[in-house]
Amino acid sequence: MRAIEIAKTIQVPEDVEMILEGRRVTVKGTKGTLTRDFSLSPVSIELHGNVVHIWAEWPRKKESALVGTIYSHIQNMISGVRKGYMYKLKIVFSHFPISVKVKDKTVLIENFTGERNPRKARIVGNVPFKA
Repeated sequence: MRAIEIAKTIQVPEDVEMILEGRRVTVKGTKGTLTRDFSLSPVSIELHGNVVHIWAEWPRKKESALVGTIYSHIQNMISGVRKGYMYKLKIVFSHFPISVKVKDKTVLIENFTGERNPRKARIVGNVPFKA
């Protein structure tokens, strides 16, 4: 039996500005701006002052799961523009010992699966990077 409505609400903090254009959500804070487009999901999103309301009427299992997913995405966007986030990468090898070097905005991966030529990856943006 399906529920009549599945709904979740998010209280937007005072130091965060949220803009909703259709189903495109933009969150601005002290650490930057994040934008996400939820237009392909069959879920309704409304912004009333500093409260975001996410719901689906007569949802099937996928639609009720999407309400929780979009809720989590928006919560993570808010915490991202307030606290920031960091990517961590752990490099593990099993047979061929690889070496990773950072030069300016380029990451060099040498001896990857025994290859002779190094692989190069370019760092995009102004991300602080530690080797």
